[in-house]
Amino acid sequence: MLKRLLIGTAAAIISISASFTAFAGEWKQDNAGWWYDFGDTGYAKDGWHWVDGKCYYFTPDGYCLLNTTTPDGYTVDASGAWTVDGVVQVQAGGMESQEVQGEVYWVGNMRLTLPEDLKLLELNSAVWSFANSDKSKLLLVTSVLTDITDEQENDEEYVNAKIDANVLSVMGVWDSRKTVELASGKWRTYEYPNDDGYSSKLYARFKNHSFETFIFDSLDASIDKDGFVNRVLR
Repeated sequence: MLKRLLIGTAAAIISISASFTAFAGEWKQDNAGWWYDFGDTGYAKDGWHWVDGKCYYFTPDGYCLLNTTTPDGYTVDASGAWTVDGVVQVQAGGMESQEVQGEVYWVGNMRLTLPEDLKLLELNSAVWSFANSDKSKLLLVTSVLTDITDEQENDEEYVNAKIDANVLSVMGVWDSRKTVELASGKWRTYEYPNDDGYSSKLYARFKNHSFETFIFDSLDASIDKDGFVNRVLR
Protein backbone atom coordinates (compact mmCIF):
# COMPACT_ATOMS: atom_id res chain seq x y z
CA MET A 1 0.00 0.00 0.00
CA LEU A 2 2.75 2.44 0.97
CA LYS A 3 4.81 1.61 -2.11
CA ARG A 4 1.80 2.18 -4.36
CA LEU A 5 1.14 5.52 -2.67
CA LEU A 6 4.75 6.64 -3.05
CA ILE A 7 4.93 5.60 -6.70
CA GLY A 8 1.63 7.27 -7.54
CA THR A 9 2.44 10.48 -5.72
CA ALA A 10 5.96 10.67 -7.12
CA ALA A 11 4.61 10.12 -10.63
CA ALA A 12 2.16 12.97 -10.12
CA ILE A 13 4.90 15.34 -8.95
CA ILE A 14 7.14 14.38 -11.88
CA SER A 15 4.30 14.87 -14.37
CA ILE A 16 3.49 18.32 -13.01
CA SER A 17 7.14 19.36 -12.90
CA ALA A 18 7.83 18.05 -16.40
CA SER A 19 5.37 20.55 -17.85
CA PHE A 20 7.74 23.39 -17.00
CA THR A 21 10.72 23.55 -19.34
CA ALA A 22 14.18 23.51 -17.79
CA PHE A 23 16.98 25.71 -19.14
CA ALA A 24 20.57 26.73 -18.46
CA GLY A 25 22.16 30.10 -17.72
CA GLU A 26 25.69 31.49 -17.66
CA TRP A 27 28.04 33.31 -15.31
CA LYS A 28 28.76 36.97 -16.02
CA GLN A 29 30.91 39.62 -14.34
CA ASP A 30 30.75 43.39 -14.14
CA ASN A 31 32.40 46.02 -11.93
CA ALA A 32 30.19 45.06 -8.97
CA GLY A 33 30.94 41.33 -9.07
CA TRP A 34 29.78 37.98 -10.41
CA TRP A 35 26.17 37.17 -11.25
CA TYR A 36 24.31 34.32 -12.95
CA ASP A 37 22.28 35.25 -16.01
CA PHE A 38 19.19 33.25 -16.99
CA GLY A 39 18.94 35.14 -20.28
CA ASP A 40 15.55 36.59 -21.16
CA THR A 41 14.02 35.25 -17.94
CA GLY A 42 16.19 37.17 -15.43
CA TYR A 43 19.04 36.25 -13.06
CA ALA A 44 19.77 34.38 -9.83
CA LYS A 45 19.03 36.44 -6.71
CA ASP A 46 17.67 36.46 -3.16
CA GLY A 47 19.46 33.51 -1.59
CA TRP A 48 20.83 30.09 -2.47
CA HIS A 49 20.94 28.64 -5.99
CA TRP A 50 22.50 25.45 -7.31
CA VAL A 51 24.66 26.18 -10.36
CA ASP A 52 26.61 23.44 -12.15
CA GLY A 53 26.48 21.16 -9.13
CA LYS A 54 27.58 23.72 -6.52
CA CYS A 55 25.56 26.02 -4.27
CA TYR A 56 25.99 29.81 -4.29
CA TYR A 57 24.40 32.64 -2.33
CA PHE A 58 23.13 35.65 -4.30
CA THR A 59 22.14 39.06 -2.95
CA PRO A 60 18.80 40.74 -3.75
CA ASP A 61 20.68 42.59 -6.50
CA GLY A 62 21.88 39.30 -7.94
CA TYR A 63 25.56 39.33 -6.99
CA CYS A 64 27.27 36.20 -5.71
CA LEU A 65 28.80 36.42 -2.23
CA LEU A 66 32.48 35.43 -2.13
CA ASN A 67 34.78 34.28 0.68
CA THR A 68 32.42 35.15 3.53
CA THR A 69 29.67 33.95 5.83
CA THR A 70 26.18 34.21 4.35
CA PRO A 71 23.30 35.96 6.17
CA ASP A 72 21.95 32.55 7.25
CA GLY A 73 25.29 31.45 8.72
CA TYR A 74 26.91 29.29 6.04
CA THR A 75 30.42 29.63 4.60
CA VAL A 76 31.31 30.27 0.96
CA ASP A 77 34.81 30.23 -0.51
CA ALA A 78 36.60 32.65 -2.84
CA SER A 79 34.64 31.29 -5.81
CA GLY A 80 31.34 31.69 -3.95
CA ALA A 81 30.73 27.94 -3.51
CA TRP A 82 29.18 26.68 -0.26
CA THR A 83 31.75 24.90 1.93
CA VAL A 84 31.66 22.84 5.12
CA ASP A 85 34.96 22.58 7.02
CA GLY A 86 36.72 23.88 3.93
CA VAL A 87 35.20 21.27 1.60
CA VAL A 88 33.05 22.44 -1.31
CA GLN A 89 29.62 20.80 -1.14
CA VAL A 90 28.46 19.33 -4.45
CA GLN A 91 25.32 17.83 -5.86
CA ALA A 92 25.37 14.06 -6.23
CA GLY A 93 24.21 12.32 -9.37
CA GLY A 94 23.31 15.59 -11.06
CA MET A 95 20.10 15.85 -9.06
CA GLU A 96 18.60 19.23 -8.20
CA SER A 97 19.53 18.66 -4.58
CA GLN A 98 21.68 16.42 -2.48
CA GLU A 99 23.43 18.09 0.43
CA VAL A 100 22.82 16.84 3.92
CA GLN A 101 24.30 18.45 7.03
CA GLY A 102 22.82 16.81 10.11
CA GLU A 103 19.05 17.14 9.81
CA VAL A 104 19.25 19.82 7.10
CA TYR A 105 18.49 18.73 3.53
CA TRP A 106 18.82 20.86 0.41
CA VAL A 107 16.25 20.22 -2.31
CA GLY A 108 17.00 22.59 -5.16
CA ASN A 109 17.15 26.01 -3.51
CA MET A 110 14.99 24.92 -0.57
CA ARG A 111 16.49 24.14 2.83
CA LEU A 112 14.55 21.61 4.92
CA THR A 113 15.12 21.07 8.63
CA LEU A 114 13.45 17.78 9.48
CA PRO A 115 12.20 16.65 12.88
CA GLU A 116 14.04 13.66 14.32
CA ASP A 117 11.24 11.22 13.52
CA LEU A 118 11.40 11.86 9.75
CA LYS A 119 14.10 10.06 7.77
CA LEU A 120 14.99 9.90 4.09
CA LEU A 121 13.05 7.00 2.59
CA GLU A 122 14.18 7.17 -1.03
CA LEU A 123 15.31 9.45 -3.83
CA ASN A 124 13.68 8.52 -7.11
CA SER A 125 13.61 10.60 -10.31
CA ALA A 126 14.44 13.82 -8.43
CA VAL A 127 11.63 13.27 -5.90
CA TRP A 128 12.80 13.16 -2.28
CA SER A 129 10.64 10.95 -0.04
CA PHE A 130 10.74 11.18 3.77
CA ALA A 131 8.75 9.20 6.35
CA ASN A 132 8.54 8.50 10.06
CA SER A 133 9.05 4.99 11.48
CA ASP A 134 5.42 3.86 11.29
CA LYS A 135 4.89 5.58 7.92
CA SER A 136 1.98 7.61 9.28
CA LYS A 137 3.58 10.79 7.89
CA LEU A 138 5.07 11.07 4.40
CA LEU A 139 6.73 14.06 2.77
CA LEU A 140 7.65 14.20 -0.93
CA VAL A 141 9.65 17.17 -2.22
CA THR A 142 11.03 18.24 -5.58
CA SER A 143 12.39 21.31 -7.34
CA VAL A 144 13.00 21.89 -11.06
CA LEU A 145 14.49 24.84 -12.91
CA THR A 146 12.06 26.47 -15.37
CA ASP A 147 11.89 29.06 -18.12
CA ILE A 148 9.49 31.34 -16.24
CA THR A 149 10.41 35.02 -16.47
CA ASP A 150 10.67 37.44 -13.54
CA GLU A 151 7.58 39.25 -14.82
CA GLN A 152 5.56 36.03 -15.00
CA GLU A 153 6.79 34.83 -11.61
CA ASN A 154 5.64 38.07 -10.00
CA ASP A 155 2.20 37.87 -11.64
CA GLU A 156 0.16 35.96 -9.06
CA GLU A 157 -2.84 35.51 -11.35
CA TYR A 158 -0.65 34.02 -14.09
CA VAL A 159 1.20 31.74 -11.65
CA ASN A 160 -1.98 30.46 -9.99
CA ALA A 161 -3.64 29.73 -13.33
CA LYS A 162 -0.57 27.89 -14.62
CA ILE A 163 -0.21 25.75 -11.50
CA ASP A 164 -3.97 25.10 -11.23
CA ALA A 165 -4.16 23.84 -14.81
CA ASN A 166 -1.26 21.43 -14.41
CA VAL A 167 -2.34 20.11 -11.01
CA LEU A 168 -5.88 19.56 -12.30
CA SER A 169 -4.70 17.68 -15.39
CA VAL A 170 -2.43 15.36 -13.40
CA MET A 171 -4.11 14.88 -10.02
CA GLY A 172 -7.74 15.65 -10.79
CA VAL A 173 -10.24 17.82 -8.93
CA TRP A 174 -9.17 18.84 -5.43
CA ASP A 175 -11.29 18.96 -2.29
CA SER A 176 -10.02 22.45 -1.51
CA ARG A 177 -7.63 24.96 -3.02
CA LYS A 178 -6.18 28.19 -1.67
CA THR A 179 -3.08 30.37 -1.46
CA VAL A 180 -1.35 30.46 1.93
CA GLU A 181 1.41 32.66 3.35
CA LEU A 182 3.89 30.57 5.35
CA ALA A 183 7.24 31.32 6.97
CA SER A 184 8.91 30.25 3.71
CA GLY A 185 6.71 32.49 1.58
CA LYS A 186 3.55 32.13 -0.47
CA TRP A 187 2.31 28.73 -1.70
CA ARG A 188 -0.61 27.49 -3.78
CA THR A 189 -2.14 24.55 -1.90
CA TYR A 190 -4.48 21.70 -2.83
CA GLU A 191 -6.04 19.10 -0.52
CA TYR A 192 -7.02 15.59 -1.61
CA PRO A 193 -8.52 12.52 0.08
CA ASN A 194 -6.62 9.28 -0.40
CA ASP A 195 -7.99 5.77 -0.88
CA ASP A 196 -5.15 4.35 1.22
CA GLY A 197 -6.29 6.29 4.28
CA TYR A 198 -3.88 9.20 3.91
CA SER A 199 -5.05 12.78 3.63
CA SER A 200 -2.85 14.70 1.20
CA LYS A 201 -1.94 18.34 0.77
CA LEU A 202 0.09 19.60 -2.17
CA TYR A 203 2.09 22.83 -1.90
CA ALA A 204 3.34 24.36 -5.15
CA ARG A 205 4.97 27.61 -6.25
CA PHE A 206 7.43 29.28 -8.57
CA LYS A 207 10.40 30.91 -6.82
CA ASN A 208 13.74 32.07 -8.18
CA HIS A 209 12.96 30.50 -11.56
CA SER A 210 12.28 27.10 -9.98
CA PHE A 211 9.03 25.17 -9.67
CA GLU A 212 8.90 23.77 -6.12
CA THR A 213 6.47 21.22 -4.72
CA PHE A 214 5.74 19.54 -1.40
CA ILE A 215 3.22 16.79 -0.86
CA PHE A 216 2.47 16.01 2.77
CA ASP A 217 0.51 12.79 3.40
CA SER A 218 -0.74 11.87 6.86
CA LEU A 219 -2.93 9.14 8.33
CA ASP A 220 -4.10 11.78 10.82
CA ALA A 221 -6.46 14.00 8.83
CA SER A 222 -6.56 16.56 11.66
CA ILE A 223 -2.81 17.28 11.65
CA ASP A 224 -1.85 20.92 11.05
CA LYS A 225 -0.08 20.52 7.71
CA ASP A 226 0.67 24.24 7.32
CA GLY A 227 2.20 24.27 10.79
CA PHE A 228 4.35 21.26 9.89
CA VAL A 229 5.62 22.91 6.69
CA ASN A 230 6.36 26.08 8.67
CA ARG A 231 8.62 24.10 10.98
CA VAL A 232 10.34 22.17 8.20
CA LEU A 233 10.92 24.88 5.58
CA ARG A 234 12.22 28.38 6.29
